[in-house]
Amino acid sequence: MVFAMLSIITKMVKKKQHQKRIDNKPRPMVYFWFEEARNIFANKLFREKEVFERVINEWRSFDMVFFPITQEPQHIPDTILNGFEIKMLLISGDDEEEKGELLNNLTTRLSIGDKRRKILERLPKYTMMVMYGDGAFTIKFKDDENFRNLVNT
Repeated sequence: MVFAMLSIITKMVKKKQHQKRIDNKPRPMVYFWFEEARNIFANKLFREKEVFERVINEWRSFDMVFFPITQEPQHIPDTILNGFEIKMLLISGDDEEEKGELLNNLTTRLSIGDKRRKILERLPKYTMMVMYGDGAFTIKFKDDENFRNLVNT
């Protein structure tokens, strides 16, 4: 049902974006956010037929962005993960061993260099690192009771 609705919506957006291109009008970026993306990637049909890779490449040409959200980066197939220019990582755990495993996984899968890896290792809890092209920046979220309640709900 979700994929059928998404197909209808993207066809409408593509048509509007295409018309704006013809009329030489600015086209805004259109974002499709997918919370709990592991549910999408778990679908065997889409993995085997490389549907997502084709869809994402087509969407890019119409200024549409696929934005998967997951707590576990291993849920995102490498072919899709490496297709994103911008990646946001939120460091939220205290467990050093778990953080080390996550960084080992990401370092390999994202080809994170030593400099970025060292930055990630030093980041305190509730810090986000945004990586784009050759650059990166971090955002530190205030660690107070209200924020912890929000994260834990």
